[in-house]
Amino acid sequence: MDVFERLVGQEKAVTSLRAHLAHPVHAFLFHGPAGANVHDAMVSFAAALQCPEGGCGSCDVCRRVLTGAEADVIEAQREGVSWLIDDVHEIERVARRRPLACPYVVVLIDEVELTVGSGSPSAAALLKTLEEPPSRTIFLLGVNDLSDELATIESRCVTIPLAALSAADIGEILQREEVDPKVATVSADASGGDLERARLLARDPGVASRQALWRSVPERLDGTASGAMRLVDEIHAAIDDALQPLQERQAAEERRRSEESAGSRRRSGPPRADVERRHRREVRRARIDELRFGLVTLTQVYGQRVGDAVSSPPDSRVDQRMETSMAALEIVELAYRRTSTTLDEVLLLSDLLLQLGRL
Repeated sequence: MDVFERLVGQEKAVTSLRAHLAHPVHAFLFHGPAGANVHDAMVSFAAALQCPEGGCGSCDVCRRVLTGAEADVIEAQREGVSWLIDDVHEIERVARRRPLACPYVVVLIDEVELTVGSGSPSAAALLKTLEEPPSRTIFLLGVNDLSDELATIESRCVTIPLAALSAADIGEILQREEVDPKVATVSADASGGDLERARLLARDPGVASRQALWRSVPERLDGTASGAMRLVDEIHAAIDDALQPLQERQAAEERRRSEESAGSRRRSGPPRADVERRHRREVRRARIDELRFGLVTLTQVYGQRVGDAVSSPPDSRVDQRMETSMAALEIVELAYRRTSTTLDEVLLLSDLLLQLGRL
């Protein structure tokens, strides 16, 4: 299977990428909705660029790129929530070295939208890097929200639009990765269109119990602070448990890196510190994904209550239930927005459940 066959549902993007293999430009901007396989598309193209056969999927070069073990394919890392100027300067530094064994140095930069905004004044530095590229370096940028603020960066790149993934697409990808068909279907349906989350859910036997925990929240809130805080503790512990598949995958990656580098004179992947930073970022993202999963579940519960009230005969109790449910939906929506800016998980949960408990 060549490296592009795993990009299910992205036929137009694959056609464009194949056309650019012979004479690639210095920068490509991959963009698609949250949860689309933007990162997978970037890695697949990186493998095709380095492979002597244009991405055969079976040679040592393809294998190293696809497993993150190729030293000439660098996944840029950031220290914090956003890309800082120092992060971009480090990208520029590694991009200027010569390839060790492959045709190019390929630099992958995910979540480029985090270079803009008041807290992330690094877009100008990235633009300068793209305007003065080394001759044998290719930048692959990934972004979910292609906003007007990124227009200048976009103008320096060939854009590769990616389509949103349906649950059927995600299920097919999981089955290609040898996930049981029933598990693949359940994981795809619960992923919210996010392929990476679906992969984690497919290895997570506790997803159903966590969903049940979140669904029980409205009935278990008794109006007391102590009751709300007990639920906070339970949910926080459940999120800890949910990270086990990710932690197992990271541990397996560490073992694989150690095995592949043993006895090899050539460094077989990015420095250990870079991998550790990426792992910390993956953990942060996974915790946010779990919070959002729970908040979406709560939205479904309260939304169902509103729907039931609408279809019921007029009654003061029904009206009160609808009013309470509508207020709850607003509180949950606000909490969901906070997941983009708030890293204090316990504080967010406490605020959410205390407010819901007062309704």
